[in-house]
Amino acid sequence: MNTSLSKKLQKSLIVFPAIAMVVSVGCASVSGANSEISVVAKKTTTTVKKKGNAAWPTALSVLAKIKVAADSEIPYKESFFRYPIVVDGNGCDTRDALLKSESMLNVQLDGSGCEVVAGDWYSPYENLTYEYPADVQVDHVVSRKEAWVSGAHRWSKAKREKFANDFTDERTLIVVNGSQNASKGDRDPAAWMPPNVSYHCTYLSHWVAIKAQWGLTMNLREKNFIKKRLTTSCKTTTVAPWGTKQVASTTTVPSKGSTGNPTALAVLASIPQAKEQSSGYNRNDYKHWSDLDGNGCSTREDVLIAESRTKPQVDAYGCKVIAGDWYSPYENKSYSYPADIDIDHVVALKEAHDSGAWAWSAAQRERYANDLTDGRSLIAVKDSENQSKSDKDPSNWIPKNPAYLCTYLADWVAIKAHWKLSMDTSEWGRIKNLLTASCKTTTITPWGSKISTGTSSSSTAGSSAAPVTTINTAAPQTTQTTAAPVSGEPASVTPGAFCTPKGARGTSNGKSYLCATTNASGVPYSDGRARWRQG
Repeated sequence: MNTSLSKKLQKSLIVFPAIAMVVSVGCASVSGANSEISVVAKKTTTTVKKKGNAAWPTALSVLAKIKVAADSEIPYKESFFRYPIVVDGNGCDTRDALLKSESMLNVQLDGSGCEVVAGDWYSPYENLTYEYPADVQVDHVVSRKEAWVSGAHRWSKAKREKFANDFTDERTLIVVNGSQNASKGDRDPAAWMPPNVSYHCTYLSHWVAIKAQWGLTMNLREKNFIKKRLTTSCKTTTVAPWGTKQVASTTTVPSKGSTGNPTALAVLASIPQAKEQSSGYNRNDYKHWSDLDGNGCSTREDVLIAESRTKPQVDAYGCKVIAGDWYSPYENKSYSYPADIDIDHVVALKEAHDSGAWAWSAAQRERYANDLTDGRSLIAVKDSENQSKSDKDPSNWIPKNPAYLCTYLADWVAIKAHWKLSMDTSEWGRIKNLLTASCKTTTITPWGSKISTGTSSSSTAGSSAAPVTTINTAAPQTTQTTAAPVSGEPASVTPGAFCTPKGARGTSNGKSYLCATTNASGVPYSDGRARWRQG
């Protein structure tokens, strides 16, 4: 295999028996400013299979075979494990090679051709990415000192060097944020776990795999802690054979979830990678906020009405939304006023254009810009979050709400697949890394089955979303509170406007309105203020 290929983008053959699909993932060369980068790729097997019909063993079953022994008290010195070492003919060392191979984008090198100046590294411990090598370190998942006290004190010098610079499997050495690596130190899982909870099963599975592969022991506290965590949270997590873990961060990549729907990872594998069309986009070419369904309301109003968690207040014509209750999943908060809400094209118009929509007809572009056939295409979000996202893909922006990450990525993949849009290399690679680290079992439902309901959802498998924070923003200054007259005929009122006193009556266009703090179904308005509603 050409070692100049980035590990993340090497040609790999992924077998999904459940749907009889074989996907060939394209590869991309990594090159510096003046010369080709020689990357020592970690040894991997290009086809990931099960042996016969037997599944890979669970982490629990592998753990059960690891011996328990007290930590050795023989003094440890870092010099016992020679690291880093030169790993290629260009004089590049272990750290250089890891930084090159684990960057999700082509790295920038200095004049020597070895030292990495910039790249894009995903640190699974805290679920963040970094651009500068000064921010990241190469972590021995099972630290050298931990290996020493667990049996490596009996190894030869050559074996200790091999462990410290192990490229035979991706689990041994990973690139992480420097502060997280310092926080972890030499501690085992009983004393330290990654702050990214969604990575816990992967981390424990890797720890068990490394200890088993190298014949290392565990102390009783360490083994009991891992057993308890695996039993309560990671019972089905498996351990891949050594050297075969190049597709997923946890061990196996199912093509279908428990519901029978394909996993987001399986669908991602079917999406072609291509360089983006970086010119020619004009927002006016994508006619948006049309009325394609012919109900008299624009697409924006349709989404506002559909996604309000309580029955929205609308004008007399039934379209213009005056107030409602919208959940913005990007930051896990709720809002009452439509002025606070944007309708986000999850895959932005420009992103769609650059990914293939440049070749569409005007009619197809309009259908995309106003797509109500599935609730994933257009969602109501806080305006500032939409502006922060802009037209960025997940390689440059993901929601700040971690509980929504898996849903966001799965929706992005679903939209790109449905509309037959491509992904650029960095986009595809970042999504793959995030899915394998945190959303391995997240599935994608058939198009049209996810309709906007206005309800919030949790996206990370096995976890619940954090409580929703309701933002009661001040009413616009132009909005007036209508008071009912003390006597005489009922006042002529503006439907949806704030009112006082509660219980007062008014009319509009011959219809009777009530000043109330709840909607017609008895659900209180999120801000507690009274509005004119029919009743």
